[in-house]
Amino acid sequence: MLANQNLVVAEDGTLMTKEGIVLSGRGLRVNDKGQLVTADGTVVNPDKLHLTEDGRLIAEDETVLEGASARSAGGVRQLADGAVVTGSGVVLSGAKLNKDGKLVLADGSVVDPKDVVIRADGTVMTKDGKVLEGVKAGQVAGTLHTDENGDIVTASGAVLHGARLNKEGKLVLADGRVVDPADVVVNADGSVSLRDGTVLAGVSADNAGLPGGNDGTAGYDVDYLVGGVSEDSVLTLKKVPVLE
Repeated sequence: MLANQNLVVAEDGTLMTKEGIVLSGRGLRVNDKGQLVTADGTVVNPDKLHLTEDGRLIAEDETVLEGASARSAGGVRQLADGAVVTGSGVVLSGAKLNKDGKLVLADGSVVDPKDVVIRADGTVMTKDGKVLEGVKAGQVAGTLHTDENGDIVTASGAVLHGARLNKEGKLVLADGRVVDPADVVVNADGSVSLRDGTVLAGVSADNAGLPGGNDGTAGYDVDYLVGGVSEDSVLTLKKVPVLE
């Protein structure tokens, strides 16, 4: 049992604060008294944690906690093709924006972007730890090419498996379907989908990650707060249509 009411254990086991600061991967654990402690047993007060602009997490005694960093995604917007994108370029497949700038999930539920956290492994959840099923975080595949080994490589360096590249630079799936790479999203968890969230069965990616930091390197973890820092939590852009 957690001793501090500001601590939350998400559905996937992630330890975080109610403000959405991810604590897992920072060398912290919960002791047998339910207290948040460092590896050497030092008790950390989660109410006194300070997150700097560059993503460092600092304890009350000014100790910089190791491991993951967190930063704002800078707002969300919906492009003309319906894709929902954060200010840092993370594509949220499986969700839309309504006219109020809120995320609408496949089941019709509505979530305020300022309450959403994206983990570096692609898990999308609310600050209270609820995982948003069907919503994935990743980046558009972009221009594809084959490397010296014949593997298909995306613009960000992810390697795709389970498809081939035709002479027009488009992705050909095992069932013969041809997909424009501009419509393909490589999710941080290694799955591959279309912008609308449709998973491309049989296609996977190595070295997947999120734009602006996580490149799949072991031990490096960057998390995003979707809502950003704007006053109303949504980045306002003129001439960008939203779902009515």
